[in-house]
Amino acid sequence: MKNIKKLHVCIKRVLFIAMIINILAASLHAEDIQNESVYKFALSLSEYSVLNSAMVSGLNKNGGLIEFHLKIQKEQNAIYWIITIDHKETLNVLKKWIAERSIEIISSVSDFSQLDQTSQIALGAIKSLAEKIDTELNSQEIQNKSQ
Repeated sequence: MKNIKKLHVCIKRVLFIAMIINILAASLHAEDIQNESVYKFALSLSEYSVLNSAMVSGLNKNGGLIEFHLKIQKEQNAIYWIITIDHKETLNVLKKWIAERSIEIISSVSDFSQLDQTSQIALGAIKSLAEKIDTELNSQEIQNKSQ
């Protein structure tokens, strides 16, 4: 009987320690979520097309998974694709894939002095998309430093 009581006390202590560990782990996870930046930007149709093309190309070459949130919104007379990305690493991978896709698009242009309208739109979209991503990354870094 004495051994059963000791075992019962020991089990209670182990359960108490396990509960404390779970509370600490949940607290650390919540802190990680609070420290994580969210990257959000609005894209035009051509910018979203370049982004989508880069993601498809990157996934076809490398496999894997890209997770982001997408909303489509009408403002005044234009439609925007609102992209939200939760991880800086994802945004950095997308930047790399956009650069790779840009090289593919640029290499398909035969004469830069006489770009057709589609090529002009694609190159303009690449430039503005890269600027939006860099702006969002820089603004998040500034916010993180100020916290």
